[in-house]
Amino acid sequence: MAIVINNLANIHNIRNELDQARDLYQQALDCFEECQDLFRISHVLYSLYQIQIAQGERSAARASLLRSLQM
Repeated sequence: MAIVINNLANIHNIRNELDQARDLYQQALDCFEECQDLFRISHVLYSLYQIQIAQGERSAARASLLRSLQM
């Protein structure tokens, strides 16, 4: 299910519907964390980083990127 949610987030991201994409990425992240899927956690965190940069949230973006790199 998390992969489907992540794919929906990707579609919203491509359409520049960043708020919707961000919400879906967060849902996917929660699912991947529950499954302890480190690769996909890292991937979603990087996607969140990109959205946070686009929305001017540099501090949150930095935290997401650093966490992604630690995986």
